[in-house]
Amino acid sequence: DWSSDVCSSDLTAGVRLLTYNVRYSGLTDTARQQRFQRIIPALQPDIIAFQEQGDTSRLAALIEEWLPGITWHMSNQYHDEMMVFSRFPILDEAALTTYGHVSGVLLDTESRLGTQLLVLNGHLSCCTNDPARQVQSDQLIAALRDMRDGQGPIDPPPGTPLVLVGDLNLVGDRQQLATLTTGDIVDNASYGIDFPPD
Repeated sequence: DWSSDVCSSDLTAGVRLLTYNVRYSGLTDTARQQRFQRIIPALQPDIIAFQEQGDTSRLAALIEEWLPGITWHMSNQYHDEMMVFSRFPILDEAALTTYGHVSGVLLDTESRLGTQLLVLNGHLSCCTNDPARQVQSDQLIAALRDMRDGQGPIDPPPGTPLVLVGDLNLVGDRQQLATLTTGDIVDNASYGIDFPPD
């Protein structure tokens, strides 16, 4: 819960969220597709956040085939490879960082949680690219701050819970993790004041 309001919803029902970096369009790679076809239905997710799935031409049909009997809602593709599937309607969505390294998808989970849910699907820059990951982390915290102030690309109601999922590639400088968890923006001149996300 990233606002000052307390979310009083009964969360005992919960939702099942799967995040999956499928590596080089694995869902449509015939050599690996059978593995995903076995794993994803076994997990019975309500929400799925994919990373690294570039070939999306058959993706909606695959998810409907693997998880039948559900009306699936698919977010737009970001960073040419990230998307969210949800059994709950998508109310709004936007890229929250340059080049779409983190997208925000606002879901209508009122029937299950008593509140909407903001899913942040991230795939930060890889490997030794600490400077780019730091910029993306700074931008995400700034976007959350702006949303709290009613100036963001998405306007969730006060008290909306959020979850950050994905492949964040936190393999180098510890500062990116500190930024994401404490809201310590490194480049305040470009991205504004710090903002504790929780």
